[in-house]
Amino acid sequence: MLAPQVSGSSQGGRWPSYRCRVRHTVGTCSAPANINRAKLDNYVEAAWREHMAGEGVVSAADSAALQLASTALRRTVLGATRTPILRS
Repeated sequence: MLAPQVSGSSQGGRWPSYRCRVRHTVGTCSAPANINRAKLDNYVEAAWREHMAGEGVVSAADSAALQLASTALRRTVLGATRTPILRS
């Protein structure tokens, strides 16, 4: 499992990366991986864009359930404390 990290060098440089956690709940990784975060993010975005190029997009008004889920996610990820007003 790759997790966001900040890697560094012996010369003091630091950069965002994804790194395999060597110790997991199921055991120890025998070949931990490390990759520059920008390179992997760019690769994944390009692959996603290529895949989605032929897909149609449908838009619809947010449902109350979607608004509640969005609020819960925002509170979890961002620590937001305000609850948006739901509109029907």
